[in-house]
Amino acid sequence: MMTLDEIRNSGLLEAYVIGDVSMEERYEVEQALLKFPELKLDIAEIETALEVYALAHARPLREGLKNELLAGVLRAVNEDSSIDNTAKDPKLRELKTSGGTSKIKWWRAAAAILLFTNLASLSYLYNGQNKANEQLNAYQVKLNDCDELQRKNSIRLASYQNALSPDSRDLKVAPTPKYAETDLIFFTDDKKEKNYIQVNRLPALAANQSFQLWALKEGSDPIPLTVFDRNEGQLLEVDFVASTATYAITIEKKGGSKTPDLEKLIGTFANS
Repeated sequence: MMTLDEIRNSGLLEAYVIGDVSMEERYEVEQALLKFPELKLDIAEIETALEVYALAHARPLREGLKNELLAGVLRAVNEDSSIDNTAKDPKLRELKTSGGTSKIKWWRAAAAILLFTNLASLSYLYNGQNKANEQLNAYQVKLNDCDELQRKNSIRLASYQNALSPDSRDLKVAPTPKYAETDLIFFTDDKKEKNYIQVNRLPALAANQSFQLWALKEGSDPIPLTVFDRNEGQLLEVDFVASTATYAITIEKKGGSKTPDLEKLIGTFANS
């Protein structure tokens, strides 16, 4: 299987989006999506780019066409009305006996066909315009989603860069016996005054519970800090308190508490 960079530079993703791939190539792309989930963002960006390109290069309807069609409908109606009134004039009753009636019927039929055709055209154009607007709105939503995803990825990348900077220290959690399965890494940077927690494994929470971080300083009560949910596999930025001797994590009621529940103390991080 190709590496992440190889599949991005191969052109397979673009071909996959437009459906120009063999069964083997489709399988290869789908396996790559399973191995590299970040490729889903690439697929979304390619789809959006192609859709926006197609919309931008679509031939617009000629300006004034709608008004011309409406004018044609009105002319047909007026002509039909004029013929009908003329046929009622006593001076022109000979039309009734010289083929005039069939001419009037022919004009009425023609006007009706023209009216139907123009109304159908207007309906088609109206529906087409609505569909184009809906597609444009959908493209905009996709673009906004991509922008938001890119923003979140940028924040996540910056967090990892800060957590792994030369000024940062990593502190392994000392779990309590009751929560021995806990696996966390605490990153602290006194220079930037930043703290991060890499969540690898945490105990299960009830629906009315949250995790809470505490700062323990000698001679003072525990200081309540960040409240968070499980978020396994993520790097979380949490509160920083200068001169903290030890950080601790407990399970508290949903939304956090002002004093820690030591019965549910998960573990501590010695800041030394």
